[in-house]
Amino acid sequence: MIRLAKNSPQPYYLQVKEKLREAVREGKFMPGDPLPNEIELAAQLGLSRMTVRRAIMELTAEGLFQRIRGRGTFLKPPLNAVAAVAPRNTESGLIGVVAPFDKQDIASFYFARVLNAVESACNEHAGVLLRKTKGTPSEFVSVLRRESNLSGLIVLCMKDRAWMDALASAEIPVVFYDCNRPTAKVSFDQIVYGNEDGARQATDALLDVGHREIALLIHDCADNEVFQARRRGYERSLSARGIPIQHELILDVEANGAHGYATMNALLNRKEGRVPTAVLCSTDEIAVGAIAAVKDHGWRIPEQISIVGMGDAGYFCSPALSTVRIEVDVSVRAAVKCLLERIAEPRLPSRTVEISMTFIPRASSGVARPL
Repeated sequence: MIRLAKNSPQPYYLQVKEKLREAVREGKFMPGDPLPNEIELAAQLGLSRMTVRRAIMELTAEGLFQRIRGRGTFLKPPLNAVAAVAPRNTESGLIGVVAPFDKQDIASFYFARVLNAVESACNEHAGVLLRKTKGTPSEFVSVLRRESNLSGLIVLCMKDRAWMDALASAEIPVVFYDCNRPTAKVSFDQIVYGNEDGARQATDALLDVGHREIALLIHDCADNEVFQARRRGYERSLSARGIPIQHELILDVEANGAHGYATMNALLNRKEGRVPTAVLCSTDEIAVGAIAAVKDHGWRIPEQISIVGMGDAGYFCSPALSTVRIEVDVSVRAAVKCLLERIAEPRLPSRTVEISMTFIPRASSGVARPL
């Protein structure tokens, strides 16, 4: 039974988080064991379900637990342990997951969700090896080729085309997930999101309730096809309604909450021009930072300004964040399906599977304030 220090200055969710981590260290949970039901655990501790859920979600994002839809949350063995115990005589062998980050680098709920979904989907068929890109592309590919049981690769969130071309040409079946498109003239598969349509849906929804001055906070990398598509969706929505694009309202930010906060704060305190009635953020992390800046400015959301994100990862945001939902589980299953098919038939022509995105209206967006 977890016991909390009611007089401690440490927030309850952090206490729950540390107590669960301690229980794992002491062997009270074994790999594969289910965690107590969130509702039951919250009742035992006299806390809200949201407090308990936040602790579990953060530990899941850190890689300690694994959530399986329809079944619950389980203690997850280390990735290397998963790979080590995976049967090596299966048809599909080991699946390599290549990313420009590893578990320790993750500062985004989105990336954590993707990795957890990949592990869940792959482990139904084969063990998983997570590999962070290191050294030069050619050196890294040489290491991969020496993995005798490696049957295929899922490459996550890669934007560097030199790396992508090297991986595409590695003579290992490969699926690129949420990446730029490689230029290598070889067969590969790609899973992409309908980023342009998702941003258009969000902008249309704001226009439908009277907004005409809508800022865009976006990580505006010239070589990032994901954010380029989101900007196109925003601009095309405005153009379709005959609304001029105000380039001074398209603001370049890093894709994290701190930069979202700073950029939104500067927008609210701009010396020239009006503050827009709505802001579309290209990620939920940016949107959460923007909401914090609005609150600190003393404004009400959505009465004085509407905020919309993209990703459906703003779990603990208040007010609840209007966003564009990314179907991570659906897209990851599509990636694994494509990879298994390519492992079985390497000569298949290249395929691109686009996963649609859906605008989800919540409390952070509403009708435009009068200008």
